Amino acid sequence: AAATQASHSIQADEEEGEEAVAAAAAAELQQHSALHSKKTLAAKRKLKKQKQRIQKRLVRKQQRIEEQQSQLGSAASAAILDLIYDPHSLAEKLFSRVRQQRESFSTRLVFVNLLARLVGHHRLLLSPFYNYLSLYLSPTQRLSPQLLAAAATAAHAAVPAAELLPLLKTIADNFVSETRGEEAITLGLNA
Repeated sequence: AAATQASHSIQADEEEGEEAVAAAAAAELQQHSALHSKKTLAAKRKLKKQKQRIQKRLVRKQQRIEEQQSQLGSAASAAILDLIYDPHSLAEKLFSRVRQQRESFSTRLVFVNLLARLVGHHRLLLSPFYNYLSLYLSPTQRLSPQLLAAAATAAHAAVPAAELLPLLKTIADNFVSETRGEEAITLGLNA
């Protein structure tokens, strides 16, 4: 995995170098045409088309790089979750650490996201986790989108409906209401 990552970083460095060369070529072309050529309409069109081609090439390269990084990231994280020896005990330890509230909320949110991915991937039953999430779900909570995403990630077919019902009721009561703003309602409906 380290060799693959190293080869991708080398490839990204090479592509960044190519982008810099292409940008320099475009700038040189523009300077040359500005200094040494007559400004005819055809020459302006030709220069404009060359700029557009270079820009499209740069955009396509950037999209390819982003696609490769996203494919590597999702496959690698799923493979790492598969390698965990005892996911249920790890989930219980993480949840007890989250409930202790010794860390800052942003740190606990990282643990909650990891816990949600662990519960969703291994289809674990961790009943108090859904109640814990419902405590922090409110439209005034700054990080409520991340909490809603964690709740959606942790929910799976093996969870009894009775355990998810309080969470759904909390979302419906706090987000989908006439007194809430459009953003809160949209956030609640998308959850």
